[in-house]
Order: sequence, then structure tokens, then C-alpha cells
Amino acid sequence: SNITFHPEIYYAKNAFSSHHFQNNFDTDIVINLSTLNIPVLFRYTFPFRQFRPFINSGIVYSYHLRNEKVIYKSQMINNVVEIQQESPESLMLLNQLKISVGMGFQYMINNRKSVFCEFRYNSHSSFESKLNLDNINLNVGVIF
Repeated sequence: SNITFHPEIYYAKNAFSSHHFQNNFDTDIVINLSTLNIPVLFRYTFPFRQFRPFINSGIVYSYHLRNEKVIYKSQMINNVVEIQQESPESLMLLNQLKISVGMGFQYMINNRKSVFCEFRYNSHSSFESKLNLDNINLNVGVIF
């Protein structure tokens, strides 16, 4: 069959920082995430002999093993800088679901071995998080 089921599991570690100035306030945000991702995808592979393009889609379950953020706000009053640290409330939910779509190709070396390259877009649902972090992945590998 040209339609196959592709479950995966991978670990991702991300760090983000941002600075924003508005209404006499400087805001600095630092976020550190370590995430276990479990994509559950269905793939359609075009039936060519050696070079096989494919498309896939499905969902990705993400569990944040490390979910840390620090927000500092500072304001200058009478030439004195006041810095306050925001509450430790999380910007990302511990568990998240994403929609995933991708496309790529598989090059058959022989009947059992192949190499592949894939671009995949993962979209977070906006109601699940205070921080929207859609991402694009480039996956390359060898199947043996």
C-alpha cells in the first residue's frame, strides 16, 4: 500500500530570549524548554521505483520535561532602575497537541536501504498556550 502509518519519538531542547520596550517599561523574557515529542503521522508515498516523493500529516503530542521561564520588567524612575521578576507561571502547557504536515522524498539504495529528506511544519493550537511556537523541521536520515 502507498499509505503507511509513521509513529515517531524525539527529544528537542529549545531556548528563547526576547526584549520588548513599551510605555517606559523594558521587558526581558528567557524561556528554556526540553520536550519529548511523539508524532503520529500517516504518509502517502508516490509509487515510483527508486526516487519516492511523499506527503504526510497527523498529530504530534508534546510533553515538556523542562518548562522554565523568567520575565524581568524594569522601569527607570528618577534615574533609578527598578527591576522586578514576574511570577513563575508557565507560558507553555505541560501537555500539548500540534497538527503536523510535511513532504519529502525517499531514495531507495536497494530493497531494504534508503535515505530520506523531509520538511515538516508543526502548528500549535492557539488556545493551548500563552506562547505560540509553530516550527518547521528538516529531517534527514537513513533507513536500513
